[in-house]
Amino acid sequence: MKLPLLTFTSTLYSDIDLSNVTIVACQHILGTTVDLFGTLFAKGLKPENCYVLGKCYSTHWGTLNGLRKMGIKVSDLSAAFDGARSYDEQFSEYVKRFADDAKADGAFDPSRKTIVLDDGGFLLRYVQDHIEEGVRISGVEQTTSGFEKIKSEGLRFGVINVARSRAKLGIESPFIAEGVIHEMEKRMRIDAGTRVFIVGQGAIGRAIKALLKDRCSVSGCDSDEGLCDFGGQYHDQIPTFDVIIGTTGKSILRIADLPSLKKGAVLVSASSSDREFSAVEMRVASGATDDCHSDIEVEGIRLLNGGFPVNFAGQEDPTPPEKIQLTRALLFAGVCEASQSIPPGFHDLSDTQDRVAEEFLSYSKSR
Repeated sequence: MKLPLLTFTSTLYSDIDLSNVTIVACQHILGTTVDLFGTLFAKGLKPENCYVLGKCYSTHWGTLNGLRKMGIKVSDLSAAFDGARSYDEQFSEYVKRFADDAKADGAFDPSRKTIVLDDGGFLLRYVQDHIEEGVRISGVEQTTSGFEKIKSEGLRFGVINVARSRAKLGIESPFIAEGVIHEMEKRMRIDAGTRVFIVGQGAIGRAIKALLKDRCSVSGCDSDEGLCDFGGQYHDQIPTFDVIIGTTGKSILRIADLPSLKKGAVLVSASSSDREFSAVEMRVASGATDDCHSDIEVEGIRLLNGGFPVNFAGQEDPTPPEKIQLTRALLFAGVCEASQSIPPGFHDLSDTQDRVAEEFLSYSKSR
């Protein structure tokens, strides 16, 4: 699908030439990834100067092969998975191998500008620590968890902070929430008698809560403050809920907590990786260690999608392309702005994001 918002955004950067740019990227390998790179190619980016590492839980095999046919160098590690280990631990190793292989292939040639397009901060952190001085590097980070991971690193190159852009935070979150609820309903029934608890009241958590409030009994809790809609600490009330949704990007339950939960409770991750619950221990206990999309049951408690974000279930496009095109357009804008000279540290997207957001809302209204 050709994404009209990408085409529009490209016109806002008419003077950008990416012919002397290399992109080293950690990205979800989804259908719209093809559209993103195709639009970058129209700006002069060469396929042979593109290196991509995906994540097992979001890699769509058809898209992976399609990117390779375009000439992009996609790592075999994009589908690697060891269910007996935390994904963050193994992914750190995959990033090292991927970046080292890309470096050996000339990706960080000082004669070209290298843009690190990251999802989660692992790649930016590794490049920060291991790529020598003299290489011209800029970055783009698209997730809040990635921003949080490296915001105190003392970056020695500039990074465009798409993650915290007002356009992404204000518009994208409800679409992600829709995908989370849609995938939940494929696996379980949600009705007026279902008690749902959302731990984490950031943009995604608030959006999920808003979509569920008229369909079931839903409560939320701020994971940092520990305070909940019903008052007090969430650990005191969590055993009373049928569904627990984690949106914090960190651990909120240990496997030792499972016996205290309501029998038949369902655990759902709506954040990155497999951090929210004791996914590794649950996968090992259930023997489900070879498929990152398996639902897991331990002691009568069910963990959906192997502990990974439930909206990434192997589909080509977890969020409809006409909706996720906003994110793709903002990433495109981030790459264009990162191709210019920017000082070290994090930088907001320019005000061009407002024109992109306005165009997206106009397009959506017309649809």
